[in-house]
Amino acid sequence: MKPLLSAPGVFNPLDFVAALFQANTFDEAFAVYTRCVQSLGFEGVLYTFIPQLHLQSGLPLAPLFITSDTYNPHFLKHYQEAGFEKHDFTIKKITQGETHVIDWWVEARKPETTAPERHVVITAEQDYGIKHGLSLPLVGAAGFGGASIISAEKDALYQRLLATNLSTLMCCTQIFHEHVMSKPALRAFFLAALLEQLSVKERQLLPFLITGLPMKILPKYLPGISQKYGEKLLESILKKFGSINKAQLLYYLGLLQLLDQR
Repeated sequence: MKPLLSAPGVFNPLDFVAALFQANTFDEAFAVYTRCVQSLGFEGVLYTFIPQLHLQSGLPLAPLFITSDTYNPHFLKHYQEAGFEKHDFTIKKITQGETHVIDWWVEARKPETTAPERHVVITAEQDYGIKHGLSLPLVGAAGFGGASIISAEKDALYQRLLATNLSTLMCCTQIFHEHVMSKPALRAFFLAALLEQLSVKERQLLPFLITGLPMKILPKYLPGISQKYGEKLLESILKKFGSINKAQLLYYLGLLQLLDQR
């Protein structure tokens, strides 16, 4: 792949965008974004997206995320095994609609931050050497996402890095996120788990629902499924997705383009 540094120490955003649009898979796109983060002087990155439908439904789905090789795997393992996501103030703030950069240690020092929340970042630093971290909220109608960036730089160097490259990092992160959300093949990594909650018959019903046709002609569209059975399947789908109504279901199907994940 073409390097993202057009000259020693000079990040080229045009090369980043070109490489991103050449990526055919989510892994390839994330590799391009990771190289961008590292070219800007940061150590590692974790990226995640939680569909709004996931939050609406209360489905027992663990948040999915992908990390660079340089994002401390031992801390990540500890994070998962200890259930730190329950006390992660970055998740709480982003799902509450936060749009500004969240600096882990600035947030940890706030009086409203709880002891369990503070313990997460203390563990990251003291046990795993993650000296600095920040999270970039990625909030939209389709759901909530975020990119967490880590650095082992000393305080003065880290502050200089933020002053020089934070705005570029924010722009590139937003471009990456919007690109992933616009491409069904890339977005599927985060959305497939939602469809897996449905039975085969329930998934078969979704394309019919999108047409807006009356349920009475369902047997012509899906031989073997009667109108009455189709109505029961729809009731089950609505219940699984948090007792939403049909209009809400159709809205989410269109917003997330879930049917493109088949």
